[in-house]
Amino acid sequence: MAKKYFNVTGCCNPARHYMADISGKFAQILKMVERGDYFAINRPRQYGKTTMLNHLARHLWDQADSYMLVRLSFEGVGDAIFQEERTFSLRFVELLAGSLEHHYAAAAEQVKQAEQAVVDLETLSRCISRFVDGVKQSVVVLIDEVDKASNNQLFISFLGMLHDKYLNRDLEKGGTFHSVILAGVHDVKSLKLKLRDDDERKLNSPWNIAADFNVDMSFSAAEIAPMLGEYARERGVTLDAPLLAERIHYYTNGYPFLVSKLCKNIDEEAADNCPDYDPKQWTLDDVDWAFRWLTRPMYTTTNFDDMIKNLENNQTLYDLIRGLAVEGEEVSAAVDNPVVSLGVSYGILAEQQGRIVISNRVYEQ
Repeated sequence: MAKKYFNVTGCCNPARHYMADISGKFAQILKMVERGDYFAINRPRQYGKTTMLNHLARHLWDQADSYMLVRLSFEGVGDAIFQEERTFSLRFVELLAGSLEHHYAAAAEQVKQAEQAVVDLETLSRCISRFVDGVKQSVVVLIDEVDKASNNQLFISFLGMLHDKYLNRDLEKGGTFHSVILAGVHDVKSLKLKLRDDDERKLNSPWNIAADFNVDMSFSAAEIAPMLGEYARERGVTLDAPLLAERIHYYTNGYPFLVSKLCKNIDEEAADNCPDYDPKQWTLDDVDWAFRWLTRPMYTTTNFDDMIKNLENNQTLYDLIRGLAVEGEEVSAAVDNPVVSLGVSYGILAEQQGRIVISNRVYEQ
């Protein structure tokens, strides 16, 4: 079996990668699912969303007597699905059946048989009710990469349908999903839906049913330390895990990608590039070197590229970041500023003692 390593690309798997302790975060999310919450996990790229969702999926599959998991993603589905109501409704049923095939073959076949009757959102709603009422488990729906669809009117209307079904679920007006989780970078709570076609043109949020998601997805020093401890035991390395975890957190503020990247730098880069490195004993100097190595001029990562793209695509955000990082300007967190909110969504900005700051020392550098 190949030895574990620090992963900075794609999802992390505890069987193959050294991972921070996410058990506390997972317990909070599972509690929300168990009580039937609808909620959104909005965090920056490479912030552990999909890794957490994979962990949740494995748990729900193991609880197949109680839960039926429908896991979907809008990544790679193309734009045609969002052009017409019929197309979207049929494609959603196909995705639903495809998600069920491996673990719940009988339920998948039931959904396929109902596909012929689906021509719009109204018939899709009835299809969902028949499906949910026909199974004994609580159906949990997890939709990843919702950013692709979040600005599309059809998807907003779909959320409006779920909104109505959620409000009616205790009135025996048709079954609906037990819990729905939307995952992406941007907050879909801010979307607006035209609910009435009249002169008043009332607007409402289709996702105002969502429970607040207050789980801190960044890693604390206490959550980083077990990862270092596991590495030390498996590799025969001497290190003070709590002390090093504190220093790693100091530089990264717990941003999951950056935490793993600093560790990966030490494990894979230091032997050839750090003169004082001892592979059998990690020190604070090694963490300091890993930070300098990561932030050296002209070096880039996919994470940095994504951050740069977000800044280049929004001049107002670029100017705000420049003012904070270069010119020493102060921005109050008390002011509702959509540009600040965007910077927080991208993981570039954070609130600290009532002020808006660059979210971590790596980005600051």
